[in-house]
Amino acid sequence: MGRLPSPPLDAWHHHMALVMLGTLFLEKQKVAGRQSWPMLSFSDLVTALAHLLPARPLTAEDLATSSPSGIGCGGKPAIPTLGGQ
Repeated sequence: MGRLPSPPLDAWHHHMALVMLGTLFLEKQKVAGRQSWPMLSFSDLVTALAHLLPARPLTAEDLATSSPSGIGCGGKPAIPTLGGQ
């Protein structure tokens, strides 16, 4: 195992920092709306943000590389979505 290349830790730390910031934001929104919506979940917040935030305009290339499964030609999602895990 010592000879196998490993991903740079800087990228992993950056990713984890962004995940924690996103989780903190969602938790703060959940606490702020607790009185009005006591059963509010993270999934509800993500769905609401997907509808409220502006969407990236689709280009002809985006449409050409997208498929019904949401996976583009390179094995990566062709059209990013907030709730598409």
